[in-house]
Amino acid sequence: MVSTYVLEWHLPTRADKRTAWRLLRETDTFNRVAGMGFRFTERRMKDGSVERIGKVSRFGLKLPWLEKPYQYQEPDRWSTERVFFNGPVDRYVVDMELEATDAGTVIHYRVEFWPRRAIFMPVVKIDANKIVKPKIDATLKRAVKFLNGELSEFDISPPPLTKRARAKLESGLLSVESSHVARMLAAYMADAPLARQNMMHPLKLA
Repeated sequence: MVSTYVLEWHLPTRADKRTAWRLLRETDTFNRVAGMGFRFTERRMKDGSVERIGKVSRFGLKLPWLEKPYQYQEPDRWSTERVFFNGPVDRYVVDMELEATDAGTVIHYRVEFWPRRAIFMPVVKIDANKIVKPKIDATLKRAVKFLNGELSEFDISPPPLTKRARAKLESGLLSVESSHVARMLAAYMADAPLARQNMMHPLKLA
């Protein structure tokens, strides 16, 4: 049986469990802030379910995986499993659990890697310790600072727009009568964290 490799974190925050849950349940936001470079596509299956395929670049390869259904128990824990179609990693599971304490909440975060074969374990360890661990470590610490009120934003500014997206945005802004409002909207779409963009109220913003 192939052994696994595990990364673990246990970080305290002054925030209560529900507040921590609202932040850390958003795995897409977490991965974006961490700079994981994940890309996802979805397709609807005949039974009505949705298959989610992720992709990431590692070792000079494009590595696709099947994203298993998100498992959670609000506001205590969630887990997600990614099964790779090729590459040195067969699959890995991410678990996040929140433990309420008198001082706030302890965030327990765990990533377990399964090499495709035992011979790939050294490669898996390099990827885990040189790439995955620093990104998750920095992002969890950022999350704790945000939960403790030491940062005003957890999310980060969005990536630069593609030429096609920018052209579409500029075309849409031409219909805005006020040039001042158009400039403000353009700046907001370029710089505002994606979580805020997703919840924006155009009339209120205008």
